[in-house]
Amino acid sequence: MSRLPAPRRFLPLALAVTFSLTLTLVACGGGGVRVAQPGGGGAAANKKSCQSCHEEYGTVGSAHLATADSCGTCHLPHGLVGKLKLKAKEPALCAQCHAEVPSGDQGDHPHPGKGAACSSCHDPHAAEPAACSSCHPGAQPTVDAHAGLAGSCLACHRPHGDAADGMLSAPASELCSSCHAGDEAGMAASHGGVPLDAGRCTECHSSHDRTSLPAALRTASHPKTREGDCAACHKPGSTELLIEEPGDLCRSCHDELHGDQTSSSHPGLDEGMCLSCHNPHAGPVAPVLAAAPGELCTSCHADLADVSPLDQPHAPVAAGECLSCHSGHGSDEDFLLTAALGAELCAECHDDQIAEFEEAENPHAPTESCNLCHSGHGGTGQAALLVGPQRQVCASCHEDAVAEMAKGHVHGPVAVGRCSDCHDPHGSDHKVLLREEPGDLCLACHQNHAVDALGPVTHEPVVWKLCLSCHDAHHSEEDALLNTSPQQVCLSCHNRVLRDAAAAVNAHPPIAQGECLSCHDPHGTTRQHLVRGNEQETCGACHETVFGDAQAAETPHPPVARGKCLDCHVGHHSSTPDLTRDAVPGLCSSCHDLVSEGFRGSHLGLDGNQIDCQKCHDTHGGHGRAMFLKETHVPFDRGECNACHQMEEEK
Repeated sequence: MSRLPAPRRFLPLALAVTFSLTLTLVACGGGGVRVAQPGGGGAAANKKSCQSCHEEYGTVGSAHLATADSCGTCHLPHGLVGKLKLKAKEPALCAQCHAEVPSGDQGDHPHPGKGAACSSCHDPHAAEPAACSSCHPGAQPTVDAHAGLAGSCLACHRPHGDAADGMLSAPASELCSSCHAGDEAGMAASHGGVPLDAGRCTECHSSHDRTSLPAALRTASHPKTREGDCAACHKPGSTELLIEEPGDLCRSCHDELHGDQTSSSHPGLDEGMCLSCHNPHAGPVAPVLAAAPGELCTSCHADLADVSPLDQPHAPVAAGECLSCHSGHGSDEDFLLTAALGAELCAECHDDQIAEFEEAENPHAPTESCNLCHSGHGGTGQAALLVGPQRQVCASCHEDAVAEMAKGHVHGPVAVGRCSDCHDPHGSDHKVLLREEPGDLCLACHQNHAVDALGPVTHEPVVWKLCLSCHDAHHSEEDALLNTSPQQVCLSCHNRVLRDAAAAVNAHPPIAQGECLSCHDPHGTTRQHLVRGNEQETCGACHETVFGDAQAAETPHPPVARGKCLDCHVGHHSSTPDLTRDAVPGLCSSCHDLVSEGFRGSHLGLDGNQIDCQKCHDTHGGHGRAMFLKETHVPFDRGECNACHQMEEEK
């Protein structure tokens, strides 16, 4: 008996019973009614037995003596509602009474499995165990199938595990003869007069497998076996062959085989070693193979025998379908393949995929040679049956490029060797085998840089999805994978700004040093000119003390108080030392009337064009209403101009 899925469990039923039982006990106990010991059957009105509520479990006529005797043999009488309360765990609980029964983990073939509960097969409240077919649906009787299947599996198998293969209760020859004894003459007569070897019954007859042939013959049986024509190969009444060499005997009928006309043939075909692969009478798989291809082929090709599913084998390898790619007898192709190695062979299963990249505008050159990148058998532990890690596979052709990409700052997919995150390894309608247009491809991961995710002011290359105009897709010596230095990147479009700054008398240090990103966001923001924040935030990142001193002054300059640095200053370059929009007093005249009578009255009769405002006033915030410099001449501070100046007499 082959190892099949673990039997179904009766635990849900047991849980339901225990839930009901426990609920009843708790309900009765909680109501002040004294509860009898389970199975006690007391007659007094204030006593209750388990069966008074669970009558169906006391009248099933169970052969289980523990059930007939007392529920308390297995169950605890009290416990949390809904929780199965057995006195011990299975199988230890059952072993207390059934010590003579071997546990299910006996021998090399445990059943139903190590540590499995007895209730996997046995219902503790019913008379009969579960039918084996509930877990072994393949062991069902069919037309002219093994009669034993309609009876009890235990006629041949031990139920609790055994050292014998298939858990057979005796050697196969003894088992068969125990039912099919008959007289030797009768058995021989039904087998062409050939004396029988009872140990080989299952070579032709199926013990479990479904079959519709008479006498439960295996479906994949030799035509002569199905016809009962033993004399086609054997001498009358004997197992002796008509031709001494089995291979020569097979060739007497199979005089032409596919491998005879091919450039390469399976070893043994020419030597007549037919029985190395075929059974002369019947087998589990057509054409009368001695075993399923996966088992049969790996008996010689042992390197494929232990391929774990975790190693991601090719689907036909995992399914043991060697003949889906290889010819059993011969081929004109290498490795006895049924078609040319590469796209022609793979197209037999992957025709849609191959047609797709063959029609691509830019097919990848190696696509006709699938084996350059993919393993025909798999087992490499790599996804998509790759012959090695993806980086290594790509480097086999793009060695220099892959080595170069390891320098500096590396794009995430490149760093982990996942080239196929961005490139289609088979073919694409986009340049350099990209899966999508470059911008769309970048935004698939960098969604925070999509136009909708940014502020209302968006950098034009972002709007047009020209990510690669600024960034390198693989690696860079610069932060953020910039193609070159930030200044050079900006210069490629904003060369006039940088040129004018270089020619100006005074340039803002970030501009002079090529640090455009100190003030500007390269993608998008809520501010004009892509400024990272408001003026106070942006300028204050470097000029923090200016704002601090102005706020501490008795009278701050109103533009400074409002955080409007650019009312007076420019951001890139200027002809003035302080990057002001104009020199003093021209700058001041943009807000102050420097020729009014009031102004002249406060300035010795001089208009603003004749004086330097900064000699007396602090441009960010100062002392008194007029924002005087912190350190002032005492007479000036008192308004005693005539102490030093000759004042004109009023007329």
